[in-house]
Amino acid sequence: MNLSIVIPAFNEKENLIKLIPEIRKIISEITNSYEIIVVDKGSADGTLELDLGLNTKIIKQKMPGYGGALREGFNLSKGEYIITMDADQSHEPLYVKDLWEKRNEADLIVASRYVSGGRADMPYIRKLLSIFLNELYTYVLSLPYKDISSGYRLYNANIVKAIHLTKSGFSMLQELLSKFHCEGYKIIEVPFSYKPRIHGESTVRLWRMASSYLVTLFEMWKLRNSLDSADYDERAYKSRILPQRYWQRKRYKIVTNMLKHKDNVLDIGCGTSKIIQSMPKAVGLDLNHRSLRYLNKKGNISVEGAIEELPFKNSIFETVICSQLIEHIPKENFKPEEIERVLKRKGIFILGTPDYEKKWWCFTEWVYKKLIPGGYGMQHITRYTSSEIENIFCKRGWKILDKKYVLGMEVIYKLQKAL
Repeated sequence: MNLSIVIPAFNEKENLIKLIPEIRKIISEITNSYEIIVVDKGSADGTLELDLGLNTKIIKQKMPGYGGALREGFNLSKGEYIITMDADQSHEPLYVKDLWEKRNEADLIVASRYVSGGRADMPYIRKLLSIFLNELYTYVLSLPYKDISSGYRLYNANIVKAIHLTKSGFSMLQELLSKFHCEGYKIIEVPFSYKPRIHGESTVRLWRMASSYLVTLFEMWKLRNSLDSADYDERAYKSRILPQRYWQRKRYKIVTNMLKHKDNVLDIGCGTSKIIQSMPKAVGLDLNHRSLRYLNKKGNISVEGAIEELPFKNSIFETVICSQLIEHIPKENFKPEEIERVLKRKGIFILGTPDYEKKWWCFTEWVYKKLIPGGYGMQHITRYTSSEIENIFCKRGWKILDKKYVLGMEVIYKLQKAL
């Protein structure tokens, strides 16, 4: 089946009688393979007894809340894509076409009230609170979207069904979008005009929802600042924590200045750093599926693999970069011979890692772990000193062409492969 429409409802009989035929008319113009699922909370107005025609079914909701209704709808959907919309006619069916037309451009498409071309016709106080909510979430979570509370969306069904969801209320919308982003999936917004409901009263109680929104915001903040967030490295470059931002930008400047060119480069353990994103023709290697998915979305060439067994032929790269990786892996997994194998004659290896000879680094790492408990600092399992690194490569005949420090603590080498 091509498309499933999921509509949470509670005492929306009058709206559904008008809405469903309009949806069916719009969908028939784009596909004949569809279903409409109304998830009813237990209405007392006769909604469950309605006969809404072909390809439409009404199910009685079992899970609590708006989020529960969506989850039940997702689980029952058979479509390759799922569109969610409200039952109160505030989401005009006409915009189903706009969402459908963009289905191959992203994994989640949001009908947005706050992008250019969108609008929200709602009471002033409610609109003000809606804008405040979206601004608060996107600022705190550093998300590049305008309307993360819109329930009018198109999802890739396979992806949304695989996302682990915990919220039962309206804040599940923010949870869903945040987790899509953290998993590295592509999200885009298309403009739409939100209209006030035609019949009935809204069941939304804004002030009652406030506490659940704050709890969800805190939980998503922890997720966004953990290694489970695909764009962790990219965000560090733009961090609001000034020492972290300075450190990332200083590292970026040193590494890029060591490069002769940005073609024919391999970045091992690339993550989503500014370094790999500044080199569109470079190859990024990582084991993190989220990071690779995010890089693909950005247009970078990315490959799944590990430093101990590089998935490349011999002598094909002019430059190999390995920044902030070797301290995260067991010492036996760092094999200089693999770097030598993939580098061309006179190839350059740029290696960066904390220098544990520096006492200031040991103190800084302790502070870093306290400030960002889910960050990279918790995964430093191997402690290299600059003397040890130099000994490893000098024994193999490599030349040290340059050596720089970030604040005297993180050492970055420019090494040349032995002839």
